[in-house]
Amino acid sequence: MKNIYVFDDPVSLETKYSPEKDKQIKDFKNKWPKFNDDIKIDGNELIFIISNECEISEHNRMVDFLESNVGYERAFNEQGSELDQNFYKDLYDLFSNDEGKVMFDTGNYDCRMETVGKFDSSHYFELKSDGLHWREDDEYDDEEEGYDEDEYGEDED
Repeated sequence: MKNIYVFDDPVSLETKYSPEKDKQIKDFKNKWPKFNDDIKIDGNELIFIISNECEISEHNRMVDFLESNVGYERAFNEQGSELDQNFYKDLYDLFSNDEGKVMFDTGNYDCRMETVGKFDSSHYFELKSDGLHWREDDEYDDEEEGYDEDEYGEDED
């Protein structure tokens, strides 16, 4: 890999588990077997583990998961192989709440990820039915540019 993906903490998707989801979980696991170990039930929580570590430095299936870039808002990809769009739809259907949003273990509907290496960047992503939607981390951009609003006052005429 050319870059290291860095999360603030290990990251996963979470939703309330209920026995009504058992068939949907079984169908997901049958359709996407390479992700079977990433789906867990912990008490009343259904969990999809994106990373148990704060860094991903080797190519793995989660690098492929992160390759989705609906709208091409992330500056670069090509670290992995893009997964079938139906994978994201099935995962979304399994984890979306009544409002149509997918929550991360942080309690947020998006997740921050930095890329360090050949290309340095910081983005947020969220899971929607058609894949991952990315947006740049505005704070990171300001730090990178060294931009300070106080230095650039308006011209006085």
